[in-house]
Amino acid sequence: MFEAASLVALQSEFMDEDNTLAFVKQQLNLDPKVHKVSFTSPRTFKVDFKLKQLKQTSFIFTIELKDETTEDILGENIIKMVRIDRKTRRLSLFPEWFYKKYAAFMNTPGHPGTEKEDLPEIPKNAVKYDVIPGHSDEDYNGHVNQSSYLRF
Repeated sequence: MFEAASLVALQSEFMDEDNTLAFVKQQLNLDPKVHKVSFTSPRTFKVDFKLKQLKQTSFIFTIELKDETTEDILGENIIKMVRIDRKTRRLSLFPEWFYKKYAAFMNTPGHPGTEKEDLPEIPKNAVKYDVIPGHSDEDYNGHVNQSSYLRF
């Protein structure tokens, strides 16, 4: 349900033929009530998409899954994404009109857990091997073939 909601919300203004989006961070929080919900009887759910933060090439949003009759939040998906140019595969700025439309969200605090974090230090006894994946390691949709991981 979260995937469908994010696709519907993002396709309209966040992506175009020259740019796509990539997940940077995602956190899924489920309320224990969700495990007690029976999907065999008719039920009505509500999905709320909330933009939390907008930066030059990234944004943070939440998707809340609610029981429409009780308004209980059954789950929340917090997602940070970046905009990428399909040809260069580099970060891509949003168009100027986009910043004007969503100016209220520019450089706001965002959501806890989505801040940039330092990578953990590699232990001294660990093996380190740097690899740069090539364009040939990806399929048409930008997915990496699992056999490429062996080379990594």
